[in-house]
Amino acid sequence: MFLAPQSAAQAFALTASPASDALFRILGATLLSLCVMNFLVRNHPASDTLKAVLWTDVATHGLGTIADLWSVAAGSLAASSIAAGLVVHLFVGVGALVYIIRMEAV
Repeated sequence: MFLAPQSAAQAFALTASPASDALFRILGATLLSLCVMNFLVRNHPASDTLKAVLWTDVATHGLGTIADLWSVAAGSLAASSIAAGLVVHLFVGVGALVYIIRMEAV
């Protein structure tokens, strides 16, 4: 999204435009920033801060799932165009939730 916004638009079956390029770059920058944050805390021990990072992952991908499904329900996007994103949302969001639950069990 960040480096190839026109490809992102195509993946969502949208016509690329300067406006869509700007939006995909902004969204891509936000997601890349979250990736950097996750990478930086990858070896940290269980802590309230690590839980906050993981809850941020759950919220980001939970809200991303809602936004994608909302766009399909509104007719803005085809269901087929959000499939790959839903897999990522579920993998990262559920994965973060699993780590939170494991930390709570210790």
